[in-house]
Amino acid sequence: PRLRERYDRELARLRGAESPLQPRTVDSVARRADGSEFPVEIVVGRVVVDDQAFLTAFIRDTTERHEAQASLAHLASLVRSSSEAIIGEAPDGTITSWNSGAEAIFGYADEEIIGRHVSMLLRPEQTEGVEFTASQSGEGLEQREVVGVTKEGRHIRLAVTSSPVVNHRGETTGRATIARDITADRAAAAEREELQQQLHQSQKMQAIG
Repeated sequence: PRLRERYDRELARLRGAESPLQPRTVDSVARRADGSEFPVEIVVGRVVVDDQAFLTAFIRDTTERHEAQASLAHLASLVRSSSEAIIGEAPDGTITSWNSGAEAIFGYADEEIIGRHVSMLLRPEQTEGVEFTASQSGEGLEQREVVGVTKEGRHIRLAVTSSPVVNHRGETTGRATIARDITADRAAAAEREELQQQLHQSQKMQAIG
């Protein structure tokens, strides 16, 4: 009912046209016999046959498309808001996507980094394997620890997980990398190890005494 006025206006416009019109596509809402509503795509047109005008309307249920779009939007929101760096890469190692977590960890805004090579985020001796070919299957996950380099040149410890991006034909078209800053964790672990060694040394000296 809330769309009837809009429908009547459009119908009057189509009826009043004097020549065939190009089909027009609109997104709208339809109602089933049970009263439930669902999204639709309507392609409306007007044709003239033997001086008689006909209106055509092709209606497609777009529920699945809307649900898929909502799911993708939710996933994109999760990626954007993640505190971990989520980086999309082309087969040659060029950065194609960059979330806010990556900006917080490395210090680069997306307009500064997209289109540049991912090797700039690593120490030179750790860039092996940052390039791969699209013909490679790239099956499975790769997990490792690396030393990253921030925009300011600071070295940070990173736990990195990489996985292939595969299209509907099974071809590897890129790579997705998730990086977590574990610098503080490693520093705390090193401090605990040092304190443990100091404790052992103290106990040895006490035993000797």
